[in-house]
Amino acid sequence: MKKYISLELFFALIATALAWIIFNLNPDLTFRVYNAGIFSWIRRAFNTFSLVVVLLFWAILIFSYFRHHRSKEQPSSILRLISNIFQPILWLLVLFYWLWGFSYFAWNPEEKMIQNEYTLSKEEMMESFQLHTIKLGQLRDSILNIDSLVNDGIITSKKDLWSTSIKGVLRPLGYNIKGSSSILMAAPMGILLRFGTAGFYNFVISRPTIDPGLHPIQVPFTSMHELAHTFGVANEASANFIGYIACQKSGDALTKYSAELSFWRGLRAACYYEDSIATNTITQFVSKDVRKDIVNIRKQMNKYPDLIPELRDKFYDLFLKSQGVAAGMGSYDMYIPMVLQWEREQKNNK
Repeated sequence: MKKYISLELFFALIATALAWIIFNLNPDLTFRVYNAGIFSWIRRAFNTFSLVVVLLFWAILIFSYFRHHRSKEQPSSILRLISNIFQPILWLLVLFYWLWGFSYFAWNPEEKMIQNEYTLSKEEMMESFQLHTIKLGQLRDSILNIDSLVNDGIITSKKDLWSTSIKGVLRPLGYNIKGSSSILMAAPMGILLRFGTAGFYNFVISRPTIDPGLHPIQVPFTSMHELAHTFGVANEASANFIGYIACQKSGDALTKYSAELSFWRGLRAACYYEDSIATNTITQFVSKDVRKDIVNIRKQMNKYPDLIPELRDKFYDLFLKSQGVAAGMGSYDMYIPMVLQWEREQKNNK
């Protein structure tokens, strides 16, 4: 065994496998030990240093690994070749779980924030759609000079507000929200959008990353979603749910509108499936400015068409399901009934 796999990797795999079993069986333990402990410590440690220092750390680590591996190189064989290929892959698997992957085994925040199952009748959905249509118009009317917004400027001016807001939502749930994390822009522009994603949490450097090719209106909600991941919310629906609430509690018109527009479009699709005639009737009351924003967002997204949409969807769907997210890609829109149920309970508790 030692001939084809290093002792370090062997013990790392054993530790990871044991942690996988234990955490998978106990979501509360996962949250306390991993999310609020190990994951948080790693995130804060990496964000203590600049991005350049973190990248340099990984570069030195990778260089040292291959140099050490090469110094112990033995006569070539098929098994040796297989070992040389799979050992780095196995190390990546170990790093993935300890830097991020175990977060999927913790409980989701909506489990603590929503008391009852989020099941709504068709009538309740249509009523909510009407109310959110009114809210959407009111938010849009409160924003001036929206066409002059620039992505970099939005992030620079609102990043502290977003961080404060997301922490305010997660703190009562027991999340370790100490420290902060800068929001990075991927390069080149459109690179993430061409693979069907607006952003992602880069667990290697512990920083949220979004695509600069997004329309400015999309930036606040996308950033909030990724910030939710940054503080340990792994599930995509949960990150959307927390991101939406954080946006609405931010007190900033653009941030609230960004989340509301994304939510409204998803809610409209769900309502259209239930009652297309009523949905189209309510949609007619959407203001010209909102319609213009939707058209402009579509135009912006059309600049970066998916390169391999079917392969991407199948791969990511399989990845999410392998991490215990039963709905896979469908989990993204599952936050819509969560928000509606949360709003109903908030209203009833007043």
